[in-house]
Amino acid sequence: MDSATGGFGAKVQQILFVPPGELADTDKTRVALRYGSHAVEISPRGHAFVPHLGSNKIYMYALERDTGFLVVLSQNESPREGDGPRHVVVSPDGKLLYSIAEHTNFVDIYSINDMDVTHHASRSLLPARLRGEPHMFRGDTLRLSPPTEASPNPTHLFATTRGATRGETRGWLTAFQLGNDGLFVSRDDDEDTGVVRWETPTSGGRANAIELRPKDKGDGLWIVLTDDDDHASGPAVRVLDWSAENGISQAAEWPRHGEREVKVEGASHAIWLD
Repeated sequence: MDSATGGFGAKVQQILFVPPGELADTDKTRVALRYGSHAVEISPRGHAFVPHLGSNKIYMYALERDTGFLVVLSQNESPREGDGPRHVVVSPDGKLLYSIAEHTNFVDIYSINDMDVTHHASRSLLPARLRGEPHMFRGDTLRLSPPTEASPNPTHLFATTRGATRGETRGWLTAFQLGNDGLFVSRDDDEDTGVVRWETPTSGGRANAIELRPKDKGDGLWIVLTDDDDHASGPAVRVLDWSAENGISQAAEWPRHGEREVKVEGASHAIWLD
């Protein structure tokens, strides 16, 4: 950080996912989003994780506290060919890594070791009747339920997938119940135990992104869902009400129906401000 301006200072490190000699000719348009990296997630234990769609890997780095440099530790293959890991989140204690696959619509849990990660379990974002057509959807965002006084550890993992075709295929928001160990409560032979799925009103466009906020009173969460489906001519932001007892329902939207003079284009990712 530049102390004089408050902005970014000089670049001190660059990490490439292509050979240096190919960088100049590498596609840097929006199309590259389909096979590049979308995120970096920092662990409280000093690790950094970068999911990479094109290589089908999650890169693991050590974060040097004194320099801020990232040192590569391992390249971890996604459990299925063509998964396309898009986003990851780390458990508050830094022991578990959760990942979402854009192309196959799975969420995966890994344990974090000193040098690499070990895959534990996978669950589909889609209901059973749609799992044979993963190309119709694109896995997107995932979030852990925030800590509360009653539940200091995450109790649920929330994840979304978008419909691949705007105006035609609707997306899904799925809540997975987690045990005290941070793993799925469902078994491999009964994957839908503790799982709630909610079909989003539209495909979500390039978004269907979520952010979570605990309710001020009582159990449950407010979920803000961002909608970029311009074929639907509907709200750009929805607020959803979730509780373990009642599941997911819509509580509010913006713009509201009848407020069509408000036009929102390219809505990507809404956040909560306290």
